[in-house]
Amino acid sequence: MAAHGFDACSTPHSQRPSGSFPAAQQHRAKERKVRHFVASDEFIAPATECYAIVQGGGAGGGNTTETTQAASGGSAGQAVTGLLRLTPGARYTITVGAGGTAGAAGGFSSIVGEGVHVRAAGGNPGLSSGAAPAVAGSTGTSDVLEIQRLAGATGGVGGNGVNGATGAASEGVPGGAAGAASGSAGGGGGGGASPFGSGGAGGVGNSAGVAAPQVNTGAGGGGAGGVSGSGDQVGGAGSAGFVRVIYDV
Repeated sequence: MAAHGFDACSTPHSQRPSGSFPAAQQHRAKERKVRHFVASDEFIAPATECYAIVQGGGAGGGNTTETTQAASGGSAGQAVTGLLRLTPGARYTITVGAGGTAGAAGGFSSIVGEGVHVRAAGGNPGLSSGAAPAVAGSTGTSDVLEIQRLAGATGGVGGNGVNGATGAASEGVPGGAAGAASGSAGGGGGGGASPFGSGGAGGVGNSAGVAAPQVNTGAGGGGAGGVSGSGDQVGGAGSAGFVRVIYDV
């Protein structure tokens, strides 16, 4: 038996004094949980607050039709992060934005329910004119403790008989690579990056744009290369978004 009090390993439980164990041993420590949604679903709140990341879908790169002017890449979707107040047991609707097909915008992602409305816009599509698309915006308000909105990076400009431009970087993530010209046909612009992945490469002259390389990052697709003769080329698809919630139980 221990010199002071009792030996917790050998003393029978009935002989142990009450209050011998510290509070950390008497109460179960909280466990960190992560739910990662890559498709629309429902979330039943298990706690009073959670940290959320909402990423909108990336846009598709622009198309080209019988022109040496290459298209620009699609922009990435908006990213929204924040600490949300929840009602335990309440149901929250999760929407995950789709990636845009060639020449189409990405879909929005959101968390909506009691006291919460957080929405991250999808990216804007690449343009056949070769100009850079607009940066994706965001809408929605929420009963939040803190929130931050991160702009989705734009796609690169397409070249007219010359190489395209690399897609814009976002939060240190590089954009999609520029497409190279082929003869008189310009190279397509690279897709815009999201904070979670790079955009698709722009198409080489007379070639299609490349899709965003990773799934569920919200990055944009590459713009199509220009066409030196007849015919057309299509832009690369953007990557779908996601919703992630992190909480302690």
